[in-house]
Amino acid sequence: MMTLRSERQNVLFIVDPQNDFSDSCPTRADGSLAVPGSTTDYARIIDFLKNNDIQEVHVSLDTHSERHIAHPGFWEVLVGGDWVNATDENSKFRELRIDENGNIAGRNVLSETPDRDIRYYRPRHDGYSDQEYARLCAYVQDYIKFFYEPANILKQKPMIWPYHCLEGSRGHMVAQELQEFLERWVIHAPGTGPATKKRILRYHNKGRNNLVEMYSAFSADMPMTAEQTQKFLKAVYDGHRPASFDHNAYGDANYQSHSTNVNTERNDPLIKYLLRNNNHVYFCGEARTHCVKATLLDVMGVVLENPTLYSPGNVELLQNMSSPIPGPPDDIARLMKKHGFSVSS
Repeated sequence: MMTLRSERQNVLFIVDPQNDFSDSCPTRADGSLAVPGSTTDYARIIDFLKNNDIQEVHVSLDTHSERHIAHPGFWEVLVGGDWVNATDENSKFRELRIDENGNIAGRNVLSETPDRDIRYYRPRHDGYSDQEYARLCAYVQDYIKFFYEPANILKQKPMIWPYHCLEGSRGHMVAQELQEFLERWVIHAPGTGPATKKRILRYHNKGRNNLVEMYSAFSADMPMTAEQTQKFLKAVYDGHRPASFDHNAYGDANYQSHSTNVNTERNDPLIKYLLRNNNHVYFCGEARTHCVKATLLDVMGVVLENPTLYSPGNVELLQNMSSPIPGPPDDIARLMKKHGFSVSS
């Protein structure tokens, strides 16, 4: 059992505890991008809340449409000399790069010989004028090249993932056992832990902008300004309401409602809200090698940029409540310790 220091206001930020990132248990099958160990993480998160006085819980939610740039629905793939719509079956787990001929090449990262299993891609043409499509193709080329520049070499390479966290789908929803507990926790139901103050529960959609990957809860790896987003609005957003560019520091009251916020610049207002008043902010969730890592790097950036306002020791990774995806570097704990941030085992 972990006990917190009672003199601090304590905030828990849970990154993407959604069905599509959850491994199997008696009430669900593996999600489309299941993180091994996630179900155990949720049980530990619930136990953590039962045994500590937490005043606020914030939950980020990966939130996509089928036309997102990291989904097959954005792409056409060259098969047997013909361009056809990409699908999960012919395109998932493809890492994208620009080859020596200027083509968008996707290698299969699950193959034993990924550099021999190459397919070629282009954005889908449907819905665009020729001028709009040419502008979109140029953007996509620049987007992919960005991740291979020396300054960005540590960023996640652009991928075509399986469809996941589609807005309004079951995969987008918070894992049932955690969601049911949080609904009881926020109303101070019996057995939900000590409480010295009013409890706050907020949800934050991220990833709604179709033209950028957004691992972090606070920014895209290659953010688009509002002006850039307006330029590509037909490709950026395929919802049925006006797109929003306003950061909402408090998130969505109802996480199942559809999000219209396509802002991908770093959400400093939300980060500073979490860190206010010398709060101790704990981070956990899925996956430690991807979205948790990117989220923490954004928080670390704000803290290190404002050394007189925030203490690194007040930002803590709950390492045993966040599982990695096997393969990529699991190095966020090391990076945090190097700069004086807190990590619990």
